[in-house]
Amino acid sequence: DTAGAPRFGFELEFLGALTVELRAEVLGHTPQGYRINFFVVQGAARGPRLHGRVRPEGGDWMCIRPDGVGEGDIKITYETPDGALLLEQSVGPEGYEDVIRGVYVGAPPFFATPVYITAHPRWKWINALQCFGFGRVVMHGLRVGCDICAPHLRSEPPVD
Repeated sequence: DTAGAPRFGFELEFLGALTVELRAEVLGHTPQGYRINFFVVQGAARGPRLHGRVRPEGGDWMCIRPDGVGEGDIKITYETPDGALLLEQSVGPEGYEDVIRGVYVGAPPFFATPVYITAHPRWKWINALQCFGFGRVVMHGLRVGCDICAPHLRSEPPVD
């Protein structure tokens, strides 16, 4: 009986470290929650499999719920050294109750689930990945640091 115990072994493959500087656009309290947009000023990913600059057209269209949890809605585009454009779409809960008060302090953790879309032939492998991002937001500088990893199963399913 495997109830309550992990059934599959897995590993996380490190793809790259993402660093992004942001600027804030406060919409304020809305019927959906407190809205604030964080737009990319500049950024880059560097790593063994994911590398390139982050184009400034993207950002995070965040809604902070009444309980202080921010629901991120991230859409950014990477431009790789070989000219590929990779769209990253990601969501994830984040704790930002201080932001509602206009206070940008600390370095709260965040977790995201990026997926990628591209048409570039050398990068099509990334279309099949569901990734995990583990990071922190340095609030006083609105700078994001995030390690992006892809999970892989390393065990066969149990035989009943």
